[in-house]
Amino acid sequence: MMFAALVPTDPGGGSDGDSESRRRGSIGALGMVLLLASLSVLFASGIALFIVVRLADGDAWDPLPLPKSIWIATGVLLASSTTGMAAAFGAKRGPSAVLIGGLLLTALLGCVFLALQWQNWQELYPHFQKAEERAMERARALAVEMNLEPPLRAIPRAFGIFYMLTALHAAHVIAGVVPLLWVTVRAMLGAYRGTTGDGVRRVIVYWHFLDVMWLILLGLLAISAT
Repeated sequence: MMFAALVPTDPGGGSDGDSESRRRGSIGALGMVLLLASLSVLFASGIALFIVVRLADGDAWDPLPLPKSIWIATGVLLASSTTGMAAAFGAKRGPSAVLIGGLLLTALLGCVFLALQWQNWQELYPHFQKAEERAMERARALAVEMNLEPPLRAIPRAFGIFYMLTALHAAHVIAGVVPLLWVTVRAMLGAYRGTTGDGVRRVIVYWHFLDVMWLILLGLLAISAT
């Protein structure tokens, strides 16, 4: 759906060209709205699950010690939105150093963010193991109380949801880096010459959406860490 919105709409070719340009623009805009709406529902479902589990666990909730580098990763992601805005501005002028440089920097910062997220997951894993031991102790005690077989493993739900939500976001960052590189290559080949640059701007809108989702997730994680 996103790649369909990246095809440059050349206004040349008379009225037929204008009609085709408007048609493609309308299809691309509709596709982007549907994409963001569906992703909003997906992330909202994950956030709702997080809140429900947090309220249900009560005192059994294991606080999440946020890795320090998660704040660096956040800064990198916000910086990538700034370079994305520069690229969107440069798209109005066709292929240019601002457009191509902005797209490349945005994609690069996205990759740095993913590398930092991997580091965050690794840093949090020892805490996950300790929380898993505590969860097993509670599960065994409950099994004895209810005369049931003890479970083989008990996953601390706080950590499970943390990994689920951050992995979900990381997957969509990867899904954003791919079209970023796609429009970068097209810009290098002069594909956006004499166009409105709508395809570039739609990719950047998607990127900004990921920023907003990350800030919401980070806020929830920070609250749960207290």
